[in-house]
Amino acid sequence: MLGLAERYLLGRDVSRGYAGNIRRTAAKMDRAGITPANINGPAVSMWLSSLKANGLSSVSIASERRSAITIWKFGIEDGSITTPIRHVLQPRVTRRVTRAFGRDDLTGAVKRLKELILPAFQSGCCRKQWIEAWIFYVYETGARFTDAYELRSEALVPGGVGWTASKTGRPVIKRLSASTSDRLAALASLSPDGTVFRWAVSRRHAFAAIRSVFKQIGLDGGRTQWLRRSGATHAEMIKKGAAREYLCHATQGLAESNYIDFTQLLPELPVPPGIE
Repeated sequence: MLGLAERYLLGRDVSRGYAGNIRRTAAKMDRAGITPANINGPAVSMWLSSLKANGLSSVSIASERRSAITIWKFGIEDGSITTPIRHVLQPRVTRRVTRAFGRDDLTGAVKRLKELILPAFQSGCCRKQWIEAWIFYVYETGARFTDAYELRSEALVPGGVGWTASKTGRPVIKRLSASTSDRLAALASLSPDGTVFRWAVSRRHAFAAIRSVFKQIGLDGGRTQWLRRSGATHAEMIKKGAAREYLCHATQGLAESNYIDFTQLLPELPVPPGIE
């Protein structure tokens, strides 16, 4: 299955994380004895059940299932697999209530950030300047971590930004506030290689820096993903259906199920008439 996965990835421009997930799933299927010649619904279901028995969460098993079906579907298109995709175990995933930062949370966090004294990155870049630009950029654009981290100065245009999403391969065009454009331009002017964020800090240390500073300024979720959810939630406040457009989702309902914090939209939710 790993060879099949490599052929699938060969013709696609995908993120490193996605490619890694596909390869890991294929390797696990190989170890379970699943091959293009013998793959079928019961065999894949037994393998998924074994993952649950080994303590893997339902969310992780659902992710493995998606990757396995992606490889299986490609194998059918490739001619390597003749067995149709049927009767594959569907794990029940319990979804938590989606939460995001409120607008007051973000406004207060930015104020607290300005008061912090933070060491510079090893590159010499001001950590506070980098984090502030990151918060405003991701919040306004909804960019995923990889796309934000890999942002290049040539993607910046007057009043906005345009890039190709690493996950979908689709172009993304976003409007930026003047203050955010200025923050990005200031970082880009210091860059030796044309990147806006990446030049200043490694990917691993960027994750750690964001988590650490977010905690210090009261953003206890501590992840870039929460900024994306927050932007989607606040866009939806302005106009119903705007979250999907903001996130650039092709899949109907994904914004509602995974990104919008409906606890912030309570006045818009339907209620029955009072009984008092």
